[in-house]
Amino acid sequence: MKRHTFWPQGRELYLCLVLMAVILGSGYITYCHVATRIDSECRMPSCSRSTALVSLAFNLEKACIPAGKIYHGGPPKDGIPALNHPLLIPAAEAGYLNPEDRIIGVKMGGEARAYPLRIMAWHECVNDSIGDQPFLVTYCPLCDSTAVFDRRVGGEILEFGVSGFLYQSNLLFFNRRDNPEEESLWCQLMGQAVSGPLSETRLRPLSYQLVTWGHWRARYPDSRVLSLQTGHKRNYDQNFYADYAAQPGLYYPVDHSRNLFDLKEPVIGVRAGETTKAYPFHRMDKQVRRIEDIVEGKRVILERLDDGQVLVESEEGVEFAHSFWFAWYALHPSTAVYDGPGFNLAAWLESRPPEEIQQTAHIR
Repeated sequence: MKRHTFWPQGRELYLCLVLMAVILGSGYITYCHVATRIDSECRMPSCSRSTALVSLAFNLEKACIPAGKIYHGGPPKDGIPALNHPLLIPAAEAGYLNPEDRIIGVKMGGEARAYPLRIMAWHECVNDSIGDQPFLVTYCPLCDSTAVFDRRVGGEILEFGVSGFLYQSNLLFFNRRDNPEEESLWCQLMGQAVSGPLSETRLRPLSYQLVTWGHWRARYPDSRVLSLQTGHKRNYDQNFYADYAAQPGLYYPVDHSRNLFDLKEPVIGVRAGETTKAYPFHRMDKQVRRIEDIVEGKRVILERLDDGQVLVESEEGVEFAHSFWFAWYALHPSTAVYDGPGFNLAAWLESRPPEEIQQTAHIR
């Protein structure tokens, strides 16, 4: 007599194994698809998102830029969390940093602080203070642009957050209010409010340096540095903008673009009065280590470091920011370009095609 058992045997066993494989395979494919969509929606921008959504979160009255040019970057208001009163640790305890990691260095009141871009990319705005000086540290990964501002406006100390919106692909942050109608949007590379009650109000820029951690620590061994303990669970080892930085296209169209340099050519942008000027330091003669220039009667000094970074010093009344060329030009289309010792602009122009780059469509 044939003994029956609970467990499938022979052909039944084979069919069960095939069925299980199909179920597990389908589940895995579904998981990968959902995970990819979540990753895309949470991290990567999309030009298809309606710019009209900005009106649901911010007061667009008194806007000094076209509201239709404001793009939704994906994350909602405060979806990218700004850091307030951040935890800073001694340089000796910052073992997570490599010497070549870039940092935003701030030195004031006898104290030096470092804000690594690997953390800034996840938060974009840091509200901090040294002594009685409140300041805002900003980083826009899409423009690789950095700037530091005084947070005091009209005797009030403002606290800023990340809006989730962009103008000319550049970060728009906002000043917090209990009543959202009283909040204004601010453009990083313009250094001013572009909508709301404070529209056209300018923030006072503060001096900073964009250098490597190795250089900063050697120069300021007692510096304090932003800790990984931010209160938010993020993978600060992952640079999810690496692919974007490596390819030539943009995620968002810009109004003004010119092929004088590659779109993502690093430049130092300077503003003095009504004059703006760009310094393409990567294109300058490597033998030239120091450049002194005059912009609107104000002195600007650039000093090239061995690691390829550049120190910037300037007189009072001069604003500067590190940025990709496309972003600086899009927001300052009348900008001049440095033409002096170490860089022959006329010779460079002859080497470039005359056509202007058209507006760049969204590229995945």
